[in-house]
Amino acid sequence: MLLRRYEEKDTVQLCDIFYNTIHTVNKNDYTKEELEAWAPSNSYNDETYKKDTIRWNKIKPFVVHENDIVYGFAELEDEGHINCFFVHHEHQGKGVGTALAKACIDEAKALGYKEIVTEVSITAKAFFLSQGFKLISPTLCDISGLNMKYYIMKYYLSE
Repeated sequence: MLLRRYEEKDTVQLCDIFYNTIHTVNKNDYTKEELEAWAPSNSYNDETYKKDTIRWNKIKPFVVHENDIVYGFAELEDEGHINCFFVHHEHQGKGVGTALAKACIDEAKALGYKEIVTEVSITAKAFFLSQGFKLISPTLCDISGLNMKYYIMKYYLSE
């Protein structure tokens, strides 16, 4: 597996990972209604791909891949905020997430950030704890009008 920054050719694969991870990996922790609000099945089309391409060209997420097949991605935004962090549902537990977390931590350190903050799903909480993130508090996020449970977590770079 290799780590690199996002390239436009990755857009469809990243969208597929986002959708499929939510609908397969998170299905035990969220209702069907919540999953559909989070990643609507009818939302992936050329317009969505264009918007995501523009956003990802600005953020330049980290991408783990092998032979141009993407296994996961992570967006480290300004000031150390991780927005999206997804590993392909068929590649969970194979080190993809750990590689992405390390890349985010290393980049945040290089940029002089003091911490990384993220809001993680019920499903992802244990993974982020295993990577050294600290649980700050549970929270509700409004996603398409539904209050969905998440956790605010931080990684302190000075520890």
